[in-house]
Order: sequence, then structure tokens, then C-alpha cells
Amino acid sequence: MIVNDFAFKVEREGIQNEVDFNIRQENVAHIFSILRNQLYANKVLAVIREYSTNAFDAHIEANVTRPIEVTLPTSFSPTFIVRDFGFGLSPDDVNNIFASYGASTKRNTNEQVGMLGLGSKSAFCYVNSFMIVSRNNGTEYTYQAYIDETNVGKVALLSSKPTDETGLSVHININSAVDYSNFRNNCVKFFQNFNPMPKFYGDSSIANLIEQAQNKKPLISGDNWEMHRREYYGEGDLSVLMGNVLYPTTLDSLDYDTRKYIQNSRSHIIFRANIGDVKPSASRENLEMDNKTKDYILKGVQKIQSDIKDTIKESFDEKQSLFSKMIHKRHVENQFQHILNTGNVAKDIPLFFSDKKLKEYGISYVMIETSDKSFKKRTEILPSEGHVLFIDNSNLKRNSIKPRIQSYCLQNNISSFNSFSNDKKYILTFNSTQEANDFKNNPDFDGVQIVYLKDIPYTPAPKTKTVSGTKTISAQFYSLNAQMGKLNSDAWSPVSEVNENAVYLPLEYFKSTSEYVQEPFYIADRTRDINNFLKSHGREEVSFYGVKKANVDKLPDTIQSFDRYVQEFRDFVMHDCKEEYNNWRIYTNLGNRWKVLFFSNKSAFPQDIQDKLIKIHQDALNLQQYAPMFYAFKFDTTEVEFEIMQDYIKMFPLLVSAIDGNITEMANVIGKDI
Repeated sequence: MIVNDFAFKVEREGIQNEVDFNIRQENVAHIFSILRNQLYANKVLAVIREYSTNAFDAHIEANVTRPIEVTLPTSFSPTFIVRDFGFGLSPDDVNNIFASYGASTKRNTNEQVGMLGLGSKSAFCYVNSFMIVSRNNGTEYTYQAYIDETNVGKVALLSSKPTDETGLSVHININSAVDYSNFRNNCVKFFQNFNPMPKFYGDSSIANLIEQAQNKKPLISGDNWEMHRREYYGEGDLSVLMGNVLYPTTLDSLDYDTRKYIQNSRSHIIFRANIGDVKPSASRENLEMDNKTKDYILKGVQKIQSDIKDTIKESFDEKQSLFSKMIHKRHVENQFQHILNTGNVAKDIPLFFSDKKLKEYGISYVMIETSDKSFKKRTEILPSEGHVLFIDNSNLKRNSIKPRIQSYCLQNNISSFNSFSNDKKYILTFNSTQEANDFKNNPDFDGVQIVYLKDIPYTPAPKTKTVSGTKTISAQFYSLNAQMGKLNSDAWSPVSEVNENAVYLPLEYFKSTSEYVQEPFYIADRTRDINNFLKSHGREEVSFYGVKKANVDKLPDTIQSFDRYVQEFRDFVMHDCKEEYNNWRIYTNLGNRWKVLFFSNKSAFPQDIQDKLIKIHQDALNLQQYAPMFYAFKFDTTEVEFEIMQDYIKMFPLLVSAIDGNITEMANVIGKDI
């Protein structure tokens, strides 16, 4: 980013003596320590931000269109890695730019984000040493950056070898397992504004989490601004997105009118700025609120004020049905009532359907469910997101209404029925069938879920009785419900037919008597693990049922017991999937220091060893999700021979004792007394 440093003309008069400000050699370590340890408030986020934006800048410089690569730390591989495919750094660049505080090649362009010459050293705010691998001009250089005895720091060349690749990667070992989630959460926070999205390795959940964060649409937006609803009630704030980095601002430095407008919006306002429009602080955790930045924000707020009325009007035009416009109006009024007279924007759109208006649609009666068996009459419908309107024109029994509604919600992936608020479940009765049909096809309600209750399949629940506080149901086979209840019996529903590949769990008071799993909650987890594993390995899924223990002897031979099936499944995993499973065992039983040696430094090994390590690591990651199942089903999880490690121990006899910290063994190997 271009730095606009102003030149000053100084008139000197009456000066007898003057000296330059400077940094004495004895104070260099102190200054460097401040730059390393006191510059960043969020040290993990700083590491992610600085190396990711540096990698992005490298792609801009080299005109590379592929995304950068980011590897998140896991228990298997506790290393954070950022990799680019730019030109890489030459040895001179490493010595004169990477290792020099304040040195930067990016101050003459607004195509790149960097400018301060501090970000490449940001890893020191988190660790005392890290690795740099630079692929430049046909050679791969591996460096160790570390804080030495002088507290200044050094960069040491460890190795070099020929390569066909280009680019640079930074490798940072994570301090503790607690920081795994810290890195993941900060990556979600940072990369949701990054474009193009990096290719992620390590933590398989990261891409989905970022996608969920990105799916949060703004309440309203303009050419270069957005307003987002705050997650928590409070005053509005403002951030500026520039060069893939979202910078928060300090409102106190703004003029009163601008500050109050932002605060009264009760929104999170985001401006999308070009590189150079505003100036980041030295830490890049916020903006430097100089005159240039304040002027940019002032003009931006003025643009919002001039755009917002037209934008809101256009947003209403995009809504097709009256129902959706009513929802939108309430959102707008709730969000902008302090900064805009919204009544003038959509004054012809009501906030709710009144009793009079409902009668015009032919609705004779409106109810909401208040408890298991009672309903309450309503005189209006207040449109809301996620509404479902149920039509009852068949004189259904009241005790069948809730089960029908519950069935519909479960089948259509509507969030948990128990949390599905009553005011979103309206039950409508019409004067005639024709009026009900007309209502269902009325364009005023386009986009709303409208369902005839009679069309929802309903089977009356079997008669029940209570024995010692446990609900007992007379049936031979039971399937697990999607939701668990307070009682074990709430987790099971009777079924009349079973699949051919059925496996049964014997039940006693609706609790499994299996050797491997008893509680319904864990049964659901373990059976899901089995089928996910089978599906991922091209095998047919299995259907699991509960059978009362007293009825087990009546079952045909074609239906297999759960315990017997577990034995067969265990054999399948440990024999048909032997290599994959053994790789998981290798990695799981390997100490963290050995993991760092082999898996965080794969590039130090020959290519054939690298390929084996990659395969072991990938298999371990794939199977880690099944670890609870392996232990619950008593799989053989003991350590298996890691041939690569054994080979290297033979080559380097001090290796095992050094990594394990066994001083006595080290002394024995070298033949010295301790």
C-alpha cells in the first residue's frame, strides 16, 4: 500500500545544537521485543492475518490466480501453515527484507496490502521460533527464525535442495491443544471476508463454518456499503473492509453527527474500500483515525444517508408477496427507526393481518397451540420468518393436530419441534373448502408454507400404560426417533415392517442390554457411525431396530443381533480396511514430538517417505471421527509398528532418546557417564 508521508519544510532559527533521534545498539533488543510482544492484542489472529495477506500479496505480484493454502493445527499435526505460490524469496530477500524490521517492497503500489515491514515477523508474538520454506529460482530453502540469547533474533538457513515449485510457506508449531479451537475460530472470523477463499487442510470443519458465516446477508446495502443486523442489541458500529482485512473503527474520534448516526443505526456498517483509501494502524487490528480515514468515513456516511431511502424502496419492490413485504417492513422499522422515517417508505404496507382482513380471505377461525391439548383463538396473524400456516377444514380431532404438525416439522427439517415457537404455527379454519383452496393459491401469501392438516399422514399412537414410571408400548420392533425425550421409551417408536438387512438391539425397559451400547443417545451415535463408515467405503447401510428382550427368541434367523453384527463389522474394518485402520492406529499412538518430526516436516524426507506420511496422515484424519466407535466396540487400538520411525531410529540411535527426553539413554548411547 502506498504510504503518503508528508514532507515538512522546517525553518530553523536560534538553534545552538541539534541531534537526530536514534535507536542505540543496546536498546535494539528492547525495541524489537516491543514490536514482537506488545504490538498485537489478538496474537493468534495477527499470525493468521499477517501471513495470509502476505501470501495474497505474493499472488498479486506473481499474477497467480489459484488460492493460497492454509493448514490448520490438529491433534494429529499441531502446526499452522500458510502457503503461497508466488515467486518465493531469494536468500538476499530473506536476509535484507524478511529479517529486517520496517523493510517492505510494497510501499509503491496499491495493489498489495503490506507496507509496514512488520507482518513477516508477526509469528514472534506467539512463538519464539518458526520455519520458513522458500521456493525460488529452482531451489527450495528451509530457514529457522528464532529468538536467540541477545533477544534480537536470527534467521538461519538449515537446508537447500532443487525444486520445480515456487512460493513461500510459513510453519508455526502451536503452543497447546487449547489453541486448536482458537486458531479455528479466528480463521472463521478472518477468512469470511477473504477472496479468493483459501484451500484449507487439517480441520475439515473450517470451510463449512466460514460458509455459514458468509451466508449472513446484509439487511440493506449500497454500492460500497452494507448494514448488518447486530447479533446483540446495542449501539451501531462501523468497520472498513480493505485488502481482505476487516478493520474496526474508533467512533470517538469522529464528529458528533457522524458518530451518532452510526450508533443510532444499531447496525454493523461495513464500507468496502480500495487499498489506500484508509490507513491501518501499525498492528492492523484497527484503522489509524487520521484526517484521511475520518474524511473517508464522513463521505461514506453521507452516501448512506442519500442512498438508504431509495435502497429501502427498491428492497420492497424485490419482495413479491404481501406476506414477505410485511415481514420486511417490520425488519426495516426495527433496524432503522432511529435514523429513518420508515413509515413514509412503506406506509401502504400493514404490519399484520387484522381480523377484518382475515375475514376477507374467508378465514373464520384462527388458533395457535398453547399446550398438548389446548388451543387459543387469535384475532390477527403477525407475519414472521419461518411461518407455517396449517389449514384445518376436515373437522379433525384435536388430539391429532399436534402429532400431525410435529410430523410435518420433522419431515421438512424445521428446527426442533419443541423450540418451534407457537406463534409461528397458525391453524386456520375457513367457511368453505373453496375459500381454503383460494387462500392457498392467493399471491399475497407466495413463499409461505401452507399445509392441509388432513394431508399429513397420521397414525394414532398405540395404547400405553405406565409401569413403575416407564411408558410401555406393545409392539415387536421399534425404531429410534429423531429426538430424545425424558424417558428411554420416548426415544423409540413402534414399526410394523423391518428391512431385510435388519439388526436388532435387545431392550429391557427401553434400555439396550447390548455389551457395547446401552443408552438410546449413544445407540443413535454408534449406529450412525457404522452407517457413515459403510457408506464411505461403498457398502450398503444397515437398519437397526429395538426388540423387547422377551421377544428375542421369537425372531427369525435372518435378523441378526447387534453384538454379533459388531463382531462382523469389527472384522471388516480391521481386515478389509486394514491399511487405513492401521494408519489411524499409528498416528493415534504416536507422541506429539514424533508427530512434529515426521508430519510437520515432511519436506525434509525423500519423496517416497513423504508420500507414505501423507497417506498415514490423511487416513488418520478420515478415521478420527470414528474414534468413539472404535473404543466403544472394543477395537484393537494398540500401537502398531511405524516402519518409517524404526528405520530412522536405526540410522540415528540418539533420535528416540533425544525426542523422549531420556538423558540416561542418551548417555548410554554415546558411552558417557552422567
